[in-house]
This record gives sequence, structure tokens and C-alpha cells, in this order.
Amino acid sequence: MAETRQKKMTVEEFFEWQQRQDRNYELVDGVPVLTVKAMTGATDRHDSVTVNAIVSLGNQLRGKPCRPRTDDRSVRTFRGIRRPDILIECGKGPIALHHPL
Repeated sequence: MAETRQKKMTVEEFFEWQQRQDRNYELVDGVPVLTVKAMTGATDRHDSVTVNAIVSLGNQLRGKPCRPRTDDRSVRTFRGIRRPDILIECGKGPIALHHPL
């Protein structure tokens, strides 16, 4: 059986394509991939890990110019575009934290 190959997208093509979709995707090695949360929703375990990480990071960052965020933002990585669970924003740009639970 022959496999159909999907044309790899550039970051710019991905963002243009994403605007026409009804769910959020990530771009991995040029291929759009449905995010885990969009496929199944967050599990209780995933939610607990995320909340605990936000609380811990918030405490550690108290008095510093950085803050944890959970915004649904896109972050460019060396492999494409990801939508992390938590961002640490320090003014210049976010540091992404993604937990696959």
C-alpha cells in the first residue's frame, strides 16, 4: 500500500493554515499535529502536575521580573511550533515547559 506524504509546511504557512482550523495544532518537523489537549482534554493527573508546577514556579519567582503563564501561545522550537502547558515570561521572551501527561 502506498503512503501519502503530506507536504511539509513552513512556520508562516502553518500560522496561515492554523487560522482556518477549529482546533489548535502544533507544527512538528513541518507537519501539523493535533495537540494532546485538543484530542482528549487534560487528564486530572495532567491538570494536577500543571497546577503544582505553576504554584512552585510562582513561589520561586516571587520578587523577580519573571512570571509563570498558562496562555495558549505558540513557541518556536528547533523542530517547529509548540503550545506549552506553562510559560515563564521574563520580558524578552517565554521559556516553555511542556509535560506530556
